[in-house]
Amino acid sequence: HYPVAWVNTMVFDFKGQLRTGDIILHSWSSFPDY
Repeated sequence: HYPVAWVNTMVFDFKGQLRTGDIILHSWSSFPDY
């Protein structure tokens, strides 16, 4: 459950600089188990 919260935090934190889509893709790639 914690990965989801972490992803949300990252998206909100870097929403201004990085692309939300890129962050989500990279985050999901880091969690192949899910």
